[in-house]
Amino acid sequence: MGCPFLASMMGMEVFLLKSNELGNEVADFVKEHLIDELKTLPSFRSGAYDQALKDIYVRIDEML
Repeated sequence: MGCPFLASMMGMEVFLLKSNELGNEVADFVKEHLIDELKTLPSFRSGAYDQALKDIYVRIDEML
């Protein structure tokens, strides 16, 4: 595992762990887009954070 990435938003902290197996390209993409995309999700905006975490990984996968 690589270095953790931390972003604070709306009183929450998000930690991402980078895997060197896929190289930096995917990790850098996720680091660049995850927070902004997460904030657009209806599940996140409504406070359904468990569902938002599921939704964001589907969204990021679709973007890749």
